Amino acid sequence: MGMSEEEQLAEQHEKMMQQMEFFRTAPTRFLAAWKRGCLISPQYFGDGTVEGIEAATDKWQLAPNTEAIKKAVRSKSPGEAIFLAAMVSFYNDATSRKIQKAAGQSDGIGNLLRMDWERRQVIADLLVNYAGW
Repeated sequence: MGMSEEEQLAEQHEKMMQQMEFFRTAPTRFLAAWKRGCLISPQYFGDGTVEGIEAATDKWQLAPNTEAIKKAVRSKSPGEAIFLAAMVSFYNDATSRKIQKAAGQSDGIGNLLRMDWERRQVIADLLVNYAGW
């Protein structure tokens, strides 16, 4: 037998409460994942220092230096270029596409498969916890 209407409502309410709690705490998890990503290539985020990244208390303090990234991706490995473009996409998707183009990369999820595990994990955590820049 299926659930009663009351049981279905209770289940929906429980799921809604879990989602509300998740999104309440998502910004903290996003910042932690963002910092991990920034520490992979610290020179392109915030003030460009490891100390600045570690001390940051807000994602705005760790905004990507998109001009420096756009110039640098031409000399990066494909995985590193894709990672930097993916990081920028959370900040500004249009700029990210320009960076991908500068790096000679196509736009698509398949690019992410060219990253190593550490970078994939950062991007996955950012995706799950993204609540807007």
